[in-house]
Amino acid sequence: MTGATDNSYTPIVFVRQSLHNVLQSQTFVVDAERDGDAEAVDHFTRAQHNNIRAAETGKRLLQTRLGGAGSS
Repeated sequence: MTGATDNSYTPIVFVRQSLHNVLQSQTFVVDAERDGDAEAVDHFTRAQHNNIRAAETGKRLLQTRLGGAGSS
């Protein structure tokens, strides 16, 4: 769907978006904590952890695409 011919492009964008979501989720967590909304804090914290895991798996995929270069 992206039209990219470089097989590293999509994993790069995926990792970038996942890490962006981690940072954005932190903003939501802070706001929910300020408002005393424990349910929202829990939700956004879980979402943040899911995005961290997604970024890590995307990073591993990207490492295989780049021939195993770099470290985790």
